[in-house]
Amino acid sequence: MITLFFCSCENNAIDGLSGKYPIPKDVTLSTVKSLSDVKSTDGSMRYFTVQLTGANNETFTAQFCCSNTWYLEARTYTFATASTAVIGNFVSDNTSYSNGNSTATISDANITVTKTDNFVYSIDGVLVMSDKSVVRVHFNGKLNYIEPQPEMLTQVLTAKATAAASYTTIELILGTDGLTAQSNGWSTTIVGTGDYADLSLICSSSTLASSTYTPVVNGSEAIGNFTAGYLGKYQSWTYDAGSRWYSMTNNIPSAATYLTTGTIKVTLNGSIYTITIDSGSVFARYTGTITVI
Repeated sequence: MITLFFCSCENNAIDGLSGKYPIPKDVTLSTVKSLSDVKSTDGSMRYFTVQLTGANNETFTAQFCCSNTWYLEARTYTFATASTAVIGNFVSDNTSYSNGNSTATISDANITVTKTDNFVYSIDGVLVMSDKSVVRVHFNGKLNYIEPQPEMLTQVLTAKATAAASYTTIELILGTDGLTAQSNGWSTTIVGTGDYADLSLICSSSTLASSTYTPVVNGSEAIGNFTAGYLGKYQSWTYDAGSRWYSMTNNIPSAATYLTTGTIKVTLNGSIYTITIDSGSVFARYTGTITVI
């Protein structure tokens, strides 16, 4: 005689998480309580924090690591601590779930985010708590992210090319109204009141090429880079160099903001250039003609 035994098991691997867990409790989140975002200290990514609530006072708060966009990116985010988090992780230290009575610590999770072109999001997360209980959260609705507007630079104060052995550096100084450039033949001084960017773009010739330029340190330049801002030294003198940003008040410049992260995007439509600087705390744009000398 052959005796067969059948049993059921409530503990199973779920949604890409290793190990076995209880059947998840499903929670539908319907209300957006808050949205916030902030750039990382080094400017390499942006943290987006979303807080969602449900009908029974459940609250889910998650912080996602994205590239330098202005909205929460669609992808599956995985667990990481604040000290190790990179793009594509959520920050466990700043991610939590409350059932309305108590807030639980999350020990593991996968959180999948999808979005439509008009910013209707689906957020689905399988959250493993420190006591090994499991909650599956669901949200579907609109997240109202507002695209930031760049500061508009209105004039070209300098556009000159300097050839090196394997590339040409094009120095562009782009500024707002209220500024003028004064040159003594050796150097250019900006005077007036306003803001300006002093950019060092690495091109193949004296023609400013359409490209998305990325930062490198001085001495490591290649075509398609911009030289990151830095403090130069010559004997006992120091000076600002590379790509940088200034605010001027009555001919007196602020301390330089060195552009060391992000991108400088150059596009050309006919004879009209659009140059967008998105680097750390600087977000600015120039649209117009440029004649490089």
